[in-house]
Amino acid sequence: MTTRLLAAVLLTVTAMACGGCEAISHITSSILPDRQQEPDPTPMIYPAEAETDDALDIQIVRQDRRHIRFDNRTTQSLNDVTIWLNHEYGAVIDRVPIGNSGQVPLLQFVNQHGERYPVGSFLEPEKAKVLVLADAVVDGKLRKMNVRLVDEWDKP
Repeated sequence: MTTRLLAAVLLTVTAMACGGCEAISHITSSILPDRQQEPDPTPMIYPAEAETDDALDIQIVRQDRRHIRFDNRTTQSLNDVTIWLNHEYGAVIDRVPIGNSGQVPLLQFVNQHGERYPVGSFLEPEKAKVLVLADAVVDGKLRKMNVRLVDEWDKP
């Protein structure tokens, strides 16, 4: 454990001496791949004035702090559907198949200011936003979906 701490301190000091913050950012992004710079997301604006339709028999399941999945209990897949979380964060999902989908990262969802869905972090778990509402835009109409949590997803 002491060796790892010493290595981290030496790596930080070396990076600062060699090129400052840019070097530290480069080293950090290679160690923590989910922190790599991604292009700025396109802002998404919730269609509050859209016509509504019957609810879909699709559940959005929050699996952990960073991912959701879809349980599609309808008789058809949805393709290129816009999903809205909490009336604020939207994303175009390529395909919601019948049955269970794979994991979908919450960071894919963006609000009108271009901010990604807050998922928190190891040191700041309180920054994770609670997921309570979900809508899909199907044929230009808003359709509600159920939201549920996998038991104790946020417990250590």
